[in-house]
Amino acid sequence: MSVSPQDIPLAGLHRIDNGLIACMLLGSEVDALDILADLTAAGYRGPVVVIAPPLPDPAMVERELARAAPGISVSLLVL
Repeated sequence: MSVSPQDIPLAGLHRIDNGLIACMLLGSEVDALDILADLTAAGYRGPVVVIAPPLPDPAMVERELARAAPGISVSLLVL
């Protein structure tokens, strides 16, 4: 299933039991923090994988993403 960022609040993601959401750290219109905020507001509590380019301190970025989304398991995948 693919959901655009503007449709997150209406997608019923809070009902997904065995899902996984993936998004890019930085996008042309929204970034992972925007998406995590929308997911949190929509009641989603499943895992999220954030895909990122090489970063100087990926652990710090992962901590900041997790802090921004209480109740969501956030993992950073650096490619």
